[in-house]
Amino acid sequence: MNNLWPFWSEKRFPSSYENIYVRASREDWFTIIKTLDSQLANHSNLLDVGSGEGHTTKQILDRLPNSYECDLLEPNPDALALSVLYLKVENRIRNTYCSTLKDFTPETKYDAVYTSHTNYYWAPDEKSYQQQLLKFLDLSKPKGKALILTLPSDSDHYKIVLKPLFLDFVFSEYIEKFFLEKNFKVEKIRFQMRLFVGDILENSHLLDAKVFYCFIHNTTELPSDKEARAFVDLMKKHAKNGYLDFKDGLLTITR
Repeated sequence: MNNLWPFWSEKRFPSSYENIYVRASREDWFTIIKTLDSQLANHSNLLDVGSGEGHTTKQILDRLPNSYECDLLEPNPDALALSVLYLKVENRIRNTYCSTLKDFTPETKYDAVYTSHTNYYWAPDEKSYQQQLLKFLDLSKPKGKALILTLPSDSDHYKIVLKPLFLDFVFSEYIEKFFLEKNFKVEKIRFQMRLFVGDILENSHLLDAKVFYCFIHNTTELPSDKEARAFVDLMKKHAKNGYLDFKDGLLTITR
């Protein structure tokens, strides 16, 4: 069994992975968190797919108004071990599974399953990706729901990349169309999700730009000075008042 998502390299580069928590607008991010909670409210049997080190998981579970139990699915064993230590202090974590979505054999169906920005890594080709989308939904009960928080194609994330990163089938528009064409119900909510990059744009040195480049491009390899400067130039082109807008989106799928 492969214990990592396809392309899951940023999980092995913590300074890059944590960058989003340092740079995201707290007001924007917690608007998203509270919306997730409103969708999960009154659902007691939960599964977090791609729980990572548990940062987003805790932000969600801390604010649920109802009693719950949450299982964790995470293919990186080190991340999963950290999340268990982090979450079990205050949150009701039940079972943990070190597995990819593809290899996961569920023991139960859930009232709600959710994932935050992990769908990009579920499969390397479109046919396999569609299978994983259906499996994700099938983890929920017949009257349950599946929530996917992911970026739309017009996100600034994609406007500032120097190298093509993801194929079209990972975007929120594709996922929405896929489920609608199969006669599932899809509720779409779009968010502003700004990341502050003003400090990078006003800095003549390149280390911060290189670390942010690694986060954006999902790589552990620092870019050259030339690439880093080109990356900064793209950010200057698209940033507004020192912020990039990743334009987050939440899809809630039901039968």
